[in-house]
Amino acid sequence: MLGFVGFPAPLILVPLAGGPEPLIWAAFFGSEFLSGLGVMFLDIASGSLQAAVVPGALRSRVSGAFRTVNYGMRPLGAAVGGLLGSSLGLRPTLWIATVGGVLGVLWLLPSPIPRIRELPVAESQGREDDPGESWQPAPQSA
Repeated sequence: MLGFVGFPAPLILVPLAGGPEPLIWAAFFGSEFLSGLGVMFLDIASGSLQAAVVPGALRSRVSGAFRTVNYGMRPLGAAVGGLLGSSLGLRPTLWIATVGGVLGVLWLLPSPIPRIRELPVAESQGREDDPGESWQPAPQSA
């Protein structure tokens, strides 16, 4: 949960930045640094959880679907951000983006994720149909 909040929350410093130039630069630096730490927490925790609960035979499919949604939404977000920035102005658009990013954690609250204290043991561990470490490519036919 720390990563889900720690990634977008520091970005609130960007629309807040104002005043003398050194203060603006400090806000930008602090925002990017803290957000970078937050995204590392998020990536490690979500990747570990995904690896623990997704059977080995499905991991590449789940990872591919996750990346498709993740990277596929970026151009749409950029287009919406550009339209909002043009119509509302830069600072209001930045407020919408940062507050929306922080509020994005709300969909997790009713889920079991906030209550997880240790990684679950994958159901497929030790099963013969889980390729795991022993996976070998299929023989090629001529």
